[in-house]
Amino acid sequence: MARSIPLITRQSLEDYCSAEALAFFVEIGHEDVDESVRLVTDAVDYVMDGETWHKSWFEITLLTDTDKPPETKFSFPNVDRSKTMQLEGLNGPVTVNFWVISTAYFDRTADPRTVLAGETVVAAYQALHINLVNVRVTGASVQGTLRGLDIRSEIWPGLWVTQALFPGVYLQ
Repeated sequence: MARSIPLITRQSLEDYCSAEALAFFVEIGHEDVDESVRLVTDAVDYVMDGETWHKSWFEITLLTDTDKPPETKFSFPNVDRSKTMQLEGLNGPVTVNFWVISTAYFDRTADPRTVLAGETVVAAYQALHINLVNVRVTGASVQGTLRGLDIRSEIWPGLWVTQALFPGVYLQ
């Protein structure tokens, strides 16, 4: 997983006459919730891969790239309480995936915005399977910390191969 936007992409976006803009697409899910919450940082909804991404004004930054596990803060308005109030009482981590995608892949005259015919959407940045921890749900917002897997906290040595999973490889 790349933890920064490629230099050539950043330079083209920072060009004073750039026609492109970047949008954050965030998918929030949990194994106990039937449908994921999908949000996009824009004033209109988007349709991509058959899924609707709802307009929202959330705050998120790219994950840190230090010797500590990657993390960032994440908050979004609590506009659909039927879904977001479920996040507060869930057992286990809430999984968040997010992508930074150029709006040039979409028909910006349509509402909701759809992928242009013949275009293949390529993310400038993505972070997948990040855990949302320390969730606080209020009437106005949902806030938490996005934290990547901390390999240092994994039990070692771990049992990776079992007889049930790989009977031909298992040594007794």
